[in-house]
Amino acid sequence: MAPEVLKGEEYDSRADIWSLGVVLYEMLYGHCPYEDNSIPKLITMINNTMLNFPKFPKVCEPIRIFIKRVLSIKSSDRISPVEFIKFPLELALQ
Repeated sequence: MAPEVLKGEEYDSRADIWSLGVVLYEMLYGHCPYEDNSIPKLITMINNTMLNFPKFPKVCEPIRIFIKRVLSIKSSDRISPVEFIKFPLELALQ
């Protein structure tokens, strides 16, 4: 869940973008970017831990940039649904 959802704050479609980012990260690396057994600890981890990209598998920079954009902690900094659709991922897959 997006940080704003975990905190019980108002949220919009950018919360779904966060979820898509988590799924993409997990598909690439085999684990979630942030994990804990309690919601308060998970919120603390998200707020205080820089997003980590494992060395393996090697992922190209455009994909890493995309993941950083969709996993921006502040919803207002997160990529919008329109930006998500228009993001030039095909360049990364060539």
